[in-house]
Amino acid sequence: MCKRYFSNTPLSAGRIVSLADQEAHHLLHVMRATTGMEVVLFDGSGQECTATVVKLGRREVELETQRCFFVSREASVHLTMAVALPKGDRQTWLVEKLTELGVARLVPLITEHSVALPNAKTLDRLHKTVISAAKQCGRNRLMEIADAQPLDALVQQ
Repeated sequence: MCKRYFSNTPLSAGRIVSLADQEAHHLLHVMRATTGMEVVLFDGSGQECTATVVKLGRREVELETQRCFFVSREASVHLTMAVALPKGDRQTWLVEKLTELGVARLVPLITEHSVALPNAKTLDRLHKTVISAAKQCGRNRLMEIADAQPLDALVQQ
């Protein structure tokens, strides 16, 4: 099983990178990390690095990056999907599947009959879903979630 983790900071070889929040929790408590354990970090820009756990804290993990390289697992076509978001768990499922399929950009639509209007909290939750799905499917670039737009404005673009 490949142990992939998302880093908010840009990666380069020979740096100490800290993981906090959900990433640290998963590495510490789910994967039961030990010093010297090797994992793969990615930063959403297309780059990934092998890294070794050097320090374990209660809520933070420090890793030393080893080799960094750009790996392209993106589709050859830049695909933008515009969708009126569904309610509840179906939003999460939709973002998960679009990320796994290689969609580059999601534009939430505001239509006359929209059921769910995305707000800042919703978009933040969906961004976390993008990170989770990218970890799972091996993508090194994160799907962009644009600001919500009315259908008319999107068509004019």
